Amino acid sequence: MRGSGRRWIAEIESPAAARLALWYVALIIPTLFFKIAYLRSQTSDGLASTLATGSLGKLPVAIQYLLLVESDLWQVLVIVAIAFIVGCGLLRIQAAWVVAATLLAALLVSTANWISFQTVGTLATWDNVLFAVAWIRENPAIVTAQRTDVLVAVAAGLLVVIATLWSVAFFLLARYGCTKQSAPGIVRSVIPTVAVVLIGAAAAALIFAPTNKAQPESFRGYWGATAASLVGSDSWQPFETRLPTVGRIDSEYQRLVFPNAESIHRAPVVPIAAGRERPAHIVIVSLETAPRKYYDIVDNRAYPTFFEMGKHALVSDHHYTTMPATTWAIYSIVSGTYPRLGRSPVDYGDFATDGLAAVLGRHGYETTYIDSYRIDWNAANEGRYNSRMLRGLGFANLVGPSPSDPRSESAQPSYEAAVAQERASLVGAMQSILAAEAHGTKAMVFVATILGHYPWRTPTGAEGQPNGKKLALMARDLDSCVGEFLRALQSHGLADDVVVVVTGDHGFRTRSEFASVGENLQFGDSEFNVPLLLYAPGVLTEQVRVPYVTSHVDIAPTLLALVGIHDGGLLHGSDMLDGGPCGRTTFMMNNTLRPIDGFYRAGAFYVLNRFSGDVHVSPGPPDPCSDGAQNVAPTASGQTAAAPNVAAVLARAAALFDTTAAYFLQRRGTKGA
Repeated sequence: MRGSGRRWIAEIESPAAARLALWYVALIIPTLFFKIAYLRSQTSDGLASTLATGSLGKLPVAIQYLLLVESDLWQVLVIVAIAFIVGCGLLRIQAAWVVAATLLAALLVSTANWISFQTVGTLATWDNVLFAVAWIRENPAIVTAQRTDVLVAVAAGLLVVIATLWSVAFFLLARYGCTKQSAPGIVRSVIPTVAVVLIGAAAAALIFAPTNKAQPESFRGYWGATAASLVGSDSWQPFETRLPTVGRIDSEYQRLVFPNAESIHRAPVVPIAAGRERPAHIVIVSLETAPRKYYDIVDNRAYPTFFEMGKHALVSDHHYTTMPATTWAIYSIVSGTYPRLGRSPVDYGDFATDGLAAVLGRHGYETTYIDSYRIDWNAANEGRYNSRMLRGLGFANLVGPSPSDPRSESAQPSYEAAVAQERASLVGAMQSILAAEAHGTKAMVFVATILGHYPWRTPTGAEGQPNGKKLALMARDLDSCVGEFLRALQSHGLADDVVVVVTGDHGFRTRSEFASVGENLQFGDSEFNVPLLLYAPGVLTEQVRVPYVTSHVDIAPTLLALVGIHDGGLLHGSDMLDGGPCGRTTFMMNNTLRPIDGFYRAGAFYVLNRFSGDVHVSPGPPDPCSDGAQNVAPTASGQTAAAPNVAAVLARAAALFDTTAAYFLQRRGTKGA
C-alpha cells in the first residue's frame, strides 16, 4: 500500500503533471482577462453594478464572480485535456510545442475578439473578420483616421507581441522548467489552488442553479461564446420549416406590433385621393452613414435642393433604420420587411420578396440598382453575395463602377473623386429613367452613395474642420448632386413625374465613428435615426410631416400606394401617409454587430443587452395614436413598472423575421448557396 501510494504521489508530482498544471494556468489567466474586458465593454453601468442587479445582488461578491467564471474554468480544463490527448497522445508532438501552439492560437483569437468589441462592441464573427480585413486592405487610412483608431491599432500590435512572448515563456517553462526537481513544487502550489477554485465554482453553480439558469449570455464560457460567434451557432433550416399561410404570418405580426390594437386611434396623415395615385418614376437615394443629427437636410436652407424638395414632400424627424448596416438597410427599404437575426437568406439560397422592386417589376417597371462603390465587394458566396441579394430583392439591372475605373479600386478615393462618382451615379439614374420612357414604361432606381463612409473625407482646403462640419460638407455636396439630377428631370419635362426618396442607410456603428464626433458607442438616435425626405411633387402640394415613428420597412408600401399599386403580399411596413405605422412597435436591431437590440413602443425605447441582461427604458417620441403614449422616465435600475417583457418581445420578433425569410426562400425553392 505504501509503495503504491508513493508511486501515485510520484506520478502526480511528475514533470508531465507540472506541465499540465502550468498549461492550465497559462490559458486560464488570459481567458479571464479577455472575458472580463468584454463584459466591461458590454455593461453601461459597470460590471459590478450589472452583477449586483436582480437576484444576484443578494449574493456575496465572491459568489457572483464564481458564477460568472464557472463555465470558463471548466472549458479551459477541457481544452487542455483535448489538446493534450490529440497533440501529445495521438500526434506524438512534444508537450512544450503543443502548449505554445495552444496559447498562441488562443491569444491571437482573443486579440481579434478584443479589436472587435473595442470597435463594434461584440465578439469577432467570421463575416466581420473577412469584412474588416478586406476593408482595411483597400482602405488602410481607416486605421489611422482618428486618435482612437491609432490607439486600437497600437494596442492590438502590443497584444500580438504579448501573445508571442507569453507563448514563448510557457514553452520554455514546459520544456526546461518542469524537471524532476522542480515538478513537485509546481504541482503542490498550482493543483490544490486550481482544485479549490473549481470545486468552489461547481458548488456555487449547484447551489444557485435556479438563479444561474435565469442569467444572460454573460454566464456562458468565453471560449464557448467565441466558438459560437466565429463558427456560427445559427441552426436555422428554412427549407425544412413548415410555414403557415401568409395571412397567418401577417396576423401574428400584427398582434406583435399592435399588442393593444383596441387602444390605437389611427388617422391618415394625408389621404391620397384615388385620382392622385398614378404611375411615376421612383428614385431612392441612400446616403451612406447619415445620422439625422448630423444630416439635418429637411427645412435647412444650407441645403437648397433638399430645402425646396421638402416643400412637396413627406418628411419625418423620427425615421429609423432597421439595422446599422448598409446591406440590411437596403434590404429593409426595398423589401418592406425586417431582416432576420443571424445569417443572411443569401447564405441559404435564392429568395424572392414582395417588396418594391419585385412588385414594380411585375407591373412593367424597369428596376435598376446603382452603387457608387463596387457592388460585389463582399467576398462571401464566391464574391456574389451582394448581387445575389439584390437579385432576390427584384432588381433586373445592377450598375456600379467598372473594375477598370480607378474609383472602384478603393472606397476612399479623394473627396473630389468621390463626389464625381456620386454625380455619375445620379446621371446613371437619369439615363435609366430616359430608357424606360423610351420603352413606354417607368423606372425604379436605387442609388447607393458612398461619400459618407468612415473615415470622413474632406474637400481640399478644409482638412482642419471638425468632423461634424465634415459631415455637413458632404451633405452639402450630395445636395448639389441631387440638384443637378432634378434639373435634368425638369429639362426633359419629367419634374412632376418622379418620386424621389432621400434617406440615410444607417447612423454611426463603430466606436471610432462615435468618437470622431465626441460621442460614446451607444444604442440610440445617432445609430438608428436617419433623415427621410419623400419628394412627390405630382402628388403632394405641400410638406407633410409625419408625427409618429416610422421605419425603413415603411418606404416600400408607401411608394407602392403612391403609384396606385395594391398587390398585397408579405410586408412588415405600412403606408406612412395612411397612418399605418402609428401606434406600432418598431424594431431596431444590431444583429451580429453588437448583442444589443431594442424597439420603440408607446412613447418609449426598450433596449436589451443580450450578453449582460441589462434592460433599459428611455423616453422616445410621443405616439399620437396610442392611449399608452407617455413620457417614460427610467428608474434607477433602468426599468419601469409598465415595461413589457423586452426579451420575450424580441424573441417573438426574431421568430417572425425567420418565418418571413423562410417564406421568401421557399418561394424560390432553390436550396444552397
